[in-house]
Amino acid sequence: MASITWWNRVEPRPSTGDIVSPLQAKIRDPLWMLTRQWQLGEFLGVDSGSPAWVQLTERVGAMTSWTRPDGTTAPLAAAPLEQQLEAEPFTPDLATRIELGQALTRLLTEASVDPTPFRTAYAIASAPTDPADPVEAQLRRVCAGRTVDGVQAYAAIKANDPSVPAAPAATLQAYVAWVEATIGPVGAVQDAPTWQPARLEYSASVAATVASGTASLNASPGDDGLIDWAAFDVASTTPGSALTASVRTIVPAHVRFKGMPNARFWDFENGTIDFGDMKPDKRDLARLALMDFMLVHANDWFMLPIDMPVGGTYQLDSLVVHDVFGVDTLIERADTEALGPGSWTMFSTTVVGATQPASFFVLPPTAGAALQVGRVVEEVHFALDEMANMAWAIENTLENAAGDSWPQHERDAALNPIATPPASQAAVSLKYQVESRVPEYWIPLLPVSLDPANGVVALELAEAIALDGHTPIPPRGRILQPTGIPAGSPYQLPEEEVPRNGVNVQRVAARSRWSDGSTHLWQQRRVQPGTGEAQSSLLFDQALPNS
Repeated sequence: MASITWWNRVEPRPSTGDIVSPLQAKIRDPLWMLTRQWQLGEFLGVDSGSPAWVQLTERVGAMTSWTRPDGTTAPLAAAPLEQQLEAEPFTPDLATRIELGQALTRLLTEASVDPTPFRTAYAIASAPTDPADPVEAQLRRVCAGRTVDGVQAYAAIKANDPSVPAAPAATLQAYVAWVEATIGPVGAVQDAPTWQPARLEYSASVAATVASGTASLNASPGDDGLIDWAAFDVASTTPGSALTASVRTIVPAHVRFKGMPNARFWDFENGTIDFGDMKPDKRDLARLALMDFMLVHANDWFMLPIDMPVGGTYQLDSLVVHDVFGVDTLIERADTEALGPGSWTMFSTTVVGATQPASFFVLPPTAGAALQVGRVVEEVHFALDEMANMAWAIENTLENAAGDSWPQHERDAALNPIATPPASQAAVSLKYQVESRVPEYWIPLLPVSLDPANGVVALELAEAIALDGHTPIPPRGRILQPTGIPAGSPYQLPEEEVPRNGVNVQRVAARSRWSDGSTHLWQQRRVQPGTGEAQSSLLFDQALPNS
């Protein structure tokens, strides 16, 4: 039986050499398009007309100054807010002294001045300050007598010391300006003015102009030290001159994301993402919400681009939508009292002691994602020790002479080598030890009762005693030697500041570029959760072999 099966290809076959007309895909039947729109439910819309343009009435202010804890104010400069509020001077370690000395030598050489008198007046000593630091010994062997102590020279030139060797004044002032522009003032070791050592956090106040006057904003940086919009709370508002309102007209745009399906029929898509292959689980609420938005409600969401100056405040007085039917609609704020308490809000600024948020938004001059952080040069772990019934401040990492991280267990092992047990245990007498040895970088925190009636307890920094029985072991880092407390006063932390899992305080070098292209370098501190309790293995009343 003969087969009657046949095939035919469905493809455009132009009758001429011109293929422009077949590629146009012309629609000959408009009624077919209308029926397809009816079939897809495009004629069942119950919403109002689409927005044609939006009219905004807005007020723009600025953040003007910040207040130190001692009450003094300083104007905000063109620099990251983190540097202005959290920066502390760099440690004048040996490597910094050598590097600054090399910079001074280079400037003197370019000015045809012999740097030898400066090497003599501000020489690098050969004797190390810490015998346990091998890096310091190596640096001093190489650089002692060969370079200038740049920190001493900077301090002398800055103070107009008459003993400074002869050199052009312009060269010396250029050196001071270069040092301060690169790493800031050096020599003085002190905390940032906003650092609160008792609370292990930064605290500052920033003044900003708002629609009703001047607002005082409490700044509470995050654990990473960043000061974003969420770090500000309105403490108070002082009435003053109102900001000038401006009116703008903006054409809104649909809220879309890359690969999102088009909202209209007969609209070609690029197929970046295959949403038809999405098979979400009923418990996958995030994916379900995404599908619901892009397939059903996407055409009801619009966005309005608003340009704000960095370090400014923004208040929207009114938002009027003009749709394609000529109807004007006033959009109320989502967090107004008219909508009831607990209304949804986002990116709002909290007002201290109030149920409603502030009516303005803050865009601080933060470094944000542009912040680059270096190695941890100092780390202190505050931890509880339940077995010893006390707490410890453990200086895990400190700076060495080169300004690099130096694990303190290495220093402790170099100063306290393990004792060799005696060869014969038969003739060994016993000795009495009051308490066992704890590594030198473990600094005790002893509980002190501040208010026995109310049970208020603080953890006070104490000093351990060396093996000789009388030499105290003080902390060596900058975190446990705060400069923000009065001289002679003990360093105390409220008991609640050291939780069961502990807390880590780190000091790091930070770097960021600013909007004008300038580079800013400073040191700041980060506060992070700890890793659990400490086990010091502290024992009392021991009988040991007397070797």
